[in-house]
Amino acid sequence: MLYLPGRLIGKLFLFICKLYRSYHPTRKQSIPSDIVFFQEEIKRLRTANSIMKQYIRRRRLKPPFLTKCRMILFVFMFNVPHRRIHLYLPVSKSTILRYISMVKTNFFGLLFKRSRFFLPVNKTPKDIELLVWKIKEENLSWGYLRIALHLWRLRVFLSPSTVRRIVLRPRPVPAPPRKDRTDGKKFKPIVVIRPNALWSIDLTTLRVFGIFKVYVLGIIDHYSRKVFCLSSTFHPTAEWIVCELNKVCGVFGVPKRIITDNGGQFISTVFQELMTISGINHVRTSVGHPQTNGKIERFFQSLKYEFVSLFFLRSKGQLDGLLAEYLLYYNEFRLHEAIDGQTPNAVHYDKRTEKPDKSSKRIRAPIEEIRMGNGHLRAYRLKEAA
Repeated sequence: MLYLPGRLIGKLFLFICKLYRSYHPTRKQSIPSDIVFFQEEIKRLRTANSIMKQYIRRRRLKPPFLTKCRMILFVFMFNVPHRRIHLYLPVSKSTILRYISMVKTNFFGLLFKRSRFFLPVNKTPKDIELLVWKIKEENLSWGYLRIALHLWRLRVFLSPSTVRRIVLRPRPVPAPPRKDRTDGKKFKPIVVIRPNALWSIDLTTLRVFGIFKVYVLGIIDHYSRKVFCLSSTFHPTAEWIVCELNKVCGVFGVPKRIITDNGGQFISTVFQELMTISGINHVRTSVGHPQTNGKIERFFQSLKYEFVSLFFLRSKGQLDGLLAEYLLYYNEFRLHEAIDGQTPNAVHYDKRTEKPDKSSKRIRAPIEEIRMGNGHLRAYRLKEAA
């Protein structure tokens, strides 16, 4: 009820302050500039001294209404620079700027506490905070950006910094600086503009009963980060790799280029013949530089850290089941930071979802929680989108 009159009175008060400043006596040409400067400085100090006396005499933690008005008038009348406000007034620069913004919005806001008239516009609702805490408690290894990406998928916009402040309350701890892993070297990035333009292939090892080595073959697309194959064997021969690659090419098509390391299976005659027959350009990484094949290396790190390391492998059959579950989860539900918070399947098949607006601060539909891998793999989505 008081909003519209208060806004009009606030506009009028600021207009009077600016008008008083424009009619304030200026320097006369006959008086030296140094004398004019000291005269104006004396006036500023006298006015600031009277404001401070009133502030101290009241013995209040916050200045009263009339003192706030005098402070605003003082800043406009003497055109005090913001960086010098603390030298004349018993408040900081941010406090004066807040008072001025209050007057612009509602003049009566100076009469009351800040919480009654000026609630933060971008304050995160309690139900969203509870949702962030719930996701973090159930997924301790998730970072702030990953949580924010899942919230965007649920049509709720929260920046990673806001997620960080919510998770680290009441004592926020700054994130440690990222280490420079390039050692001063400059590497030329690999640019891919469409699916099936560049694949990476590599082998990694896992152990059954902690003793027996099992080799896992992974094939990933550089553009969409979609993983086409996760197959395991005790004997990773070149013929087995060629057979698995033929299966993948029969389903998803033939890529233009393939990157591998210098392993014996990838430099064998059988593998080179397949590259020649299929018309694929085979690119091998430099010796001692696995970063060239970094996409598949990073995927293997996520596979082991997020999922496989949580289980004790008793057989190859158990491992195959776990690999199939993670392959489905990674392609269909896991949000990828490098592709703008999309899933690999959404990018590969050009079915991207739009980000919510910054003003979207409510849950629009019931939330479905997806659990896979005995509850170790989780994702969240709206039921209407299922």
